[in-house]
Amino acid sequence: MNLVSTPLPSQAAKSAKWRQIIGAVFLASTVVVATALIARDRHAIGAAFVRADIVPILLALLACVSYIGLTAASWRILLNVSAVRLSWSNSARIFFIGQMGKYLPGGIWPFLASAQLAKEAGLSRTTTVSSLLLAVMIGLGTGIIVALLTLPGAFNLVSVDWRIVAIVLLVPLVFVLPPVKATILRVAKMDFDVPAKTLMVSGLAAGLAWMFAGLHIALLVKAFGFQIEPDFVIHASGIYALAWITGFLFFIAPAGLGAREGVLVALLSVHIPIGDALVIALLSRVLVTSADFLLGGIAVLIRTDQAAR
Repeated sequence: MNLVSTPLPSQAAKSAKWRQIIGAVFLASTVVVATALIARDRHAIGAAFVRADIVPILLALLACVSYIGLTAASWRILLNVSAVRLSWSNSARIFFIGQMGKYLPGGIWPFLASAQLAKEAGLSRTTTVSSLLLAVMIGLGTGIIVALLTLPGAFNLVSVDWRIVAIVLLVPLVFVLPPVKATILRVAKMDFDVPAKTLMVSGLAAGLAWMFAGLHIALLVKAFGFQIEPDFVIHASGIYALAWITGFLFFIAPAGLGAREGVLVALLSVHIPIGDALVIALLSRVLVTSADFLLGGIAVLIRTDQAAR
């Protein structure tokens, strides 16, 4: 009786198979959780789509895509000064697929997912996590500045004094002073130096991202028939920035669910009826989630064999 031995799969093949399984479970989990979060308010969301003008909603979705894309650009700008070079396709996969993890409870999943994707692309986990953490710190910092600049005017608490605005705009320069910059990089546990100019450019991209976030809120307000002034886009940027920061700090909820909407409703209700503010907060959640998964889905489909250099 002849026995033919079957070669056992290599350890690398087994590891690759497990990575595929874990990746599939991760993606499926994010889709299921995000869908469930939206489905619970499906009746109110459906009624809102019936009432609203569809064109501003589509433009608001485009603004959300731009907002998230600029957030990714803010991170890539930081990474570009490291010793490793990533292709645009690898950067997209690491950032956009990783961001889908924020829809799972807890705040670590985006970092873990991005770190694993980066390792597969040839970038160390440490460099990935530290650069993402630095990008988050820049996003938080610029968001606070945008909120401080715009919210007083949004509630007619002060008239706009461009001299004050100019002074506040100079505040970010403080963060690139050598002692302050060294502290920021140490907190982020950076394993490579980031020049002051790079921090400023990354901050500029993050600030522009907040403007597009505010634009999507303004377009949703317009979709329900309210007239908006050009400066409302600026005010809405501060409103959304404060809402996002609140949701970020409430990290136990998936993507800040509940906390972000609560702040949006509270601040928007100063300008429009509270019922409409609630509906707009729900639609904002739908559009931002849709943009996240649209970009994440495109990133999943990207095939790249180019490793980091």
